[in-house]
This record gives sequence, structure tokens and C-alpha cells, in this order.
Amino acid sequence: MLVAVRTPRIEFEVKGTTVPDDVIDFFRKKFGDKNVSVDDEEYILAEDMPEFRQFKAEETPGKTIRFYRKMMGLTQAQLAEKVGCDKMTVSRMERDVQPVGKKTALRMSRLFHISVGRLIV
Repeated sequence: MLVAVRTPRIEFEVKGTTVPDDVIDFFRKKFGDKNVSVDDEEYILAEDMPEFRQFKAEETPGKTIRFYRKMMGLTQAQLAEKVGCDKMTVSRMERDVQPVGKKTALRMSRLFHISVGRLIV
């Protein structure tokens, strides 16, 4: 069960197998019904799903670079400029033709906010 309270200035969650009704009632009285949501759905961690495990098994540094580059809306040339290499190097790294160097991996991991280990084999 998940109880979330959203107001313009505060947001917090209460998680547990069951959240006591008096806690939910407190939030509703304090913040109003429209600002409190209760979700009784059972959640499964992505890491526990077979599809995620398959994705992780097929993940390569190149696929990771391409994914995060596109998520940030960058072209290969823009990414190359940000990490200090040329566009062709980014292209080769994305196709897993060229390994990611340690310095480039560190720069990309900081840019993408991910572990450097995801970029080095």
C-alpha cells in the first residue's frame, strides 16, 4: 500500500504492507481528500521482472550511451562536444565497435547520472 500526499509545497509517501486507517484519515483531514491518494496495488520491483533481467543481460555500453543520449535529446555531435571527443568516436562507442575509455566513461557517467560501471566492460 502506498499513501502519497501532494500539496504545492510538501510531498511525502508512507509505504508499508498496510497503512493504518487512522493515518490515512489524518492526512485527509490535514491536507484534504484531493491531495491524498491511496494506492492498494501490489508493486513489483523492475529488477524482479523477467523482462528487466533479459534487458540487463542484453545491455551493452553502446546501448546505454545511445539510450541516455536520446533521453537527453542530444545528437552524437552534441554529446561528443560535452565529453571531449569527436562524433565518430561516439558513433563507434554506441555501436560497440570501440570501447569507452576511462576518462570518457567518467565524463558520460557524470553527465547521465549513472554508474561508470555501466559504460565500461
